[in-house]
Amino acid sequence: MKTKKYYLYLRGGIWYCRFTDPVTGKPLTARSTGKSSRQEAEEVVIAWLYGGIPKNTIKKKNKSLKFMRLSKHSKK
Repeated sequence: MKTKKYYLYLRGGIWYCRFTDPVTGKPLTARSTGKSSRQEAEEVVIAWLYGGIPKNTIKKKNKSLKFMRLSKHSKK
């Protein structure tokens, strides 16, 4: 039996995609397409299928900024 490569669903007005593992057929972690239109979301997913799924871009906090703030308030 052939399984779908991905599923689209709407969450909070944004379309999300869940790819399926080709070996097990189980759904993987959902990825936001960032689109509110299903057609635009489909285009994003198709681009991911052909060009590769982008890696997560988690912004890390700047630790040096925190240190600078603390050093301004420290007593000498």
